[in-house]
Amino acid sequence: MCVVDGFDLMCLSVQFVLWVTSFMNLIEAKTHKMSQKLWIDAIDPRSGLPIRSKAGSSVFVETEDVPPLMPCCSVVTVGCCKIISHNVWKSRCLFGLCVTNAPPSVITEVLAAMAS
Repeated sequence: MCVVDGFDLMCLSVQFVLWVTSFMNLIEAKTHKMSQKLWIDAIDPRSGLPIRSKAGSSVFVETEDVPPLMPCCSVVTVGCCKIISHNVWKSRCLFGLCVTNAPPSVITEVLAAMAS
């Protein structure tokens, strides 16, 4: 177990994987009848590997891939390690990534349904 400032990072990782799996299932169900071929996957923050797709020869490296996607984040060197710092939460956050070709309207609808 890795606890940083009272946050259990393993627990947060598991919660993300459970949440994003539900999200991906709902997106697939919503777009099942669409003529568009859907693709959706997420990166497991514990391993850097895809959750659904076959793992390739490389892993997702947050310190290289997240900052260009999220302008609210920057990479900070701490000792010999690089970490991502959010402009509000600093290093007290966990980054997860989901990629899809589902239409934005479907993504918004599913997120709204999950929030209620």
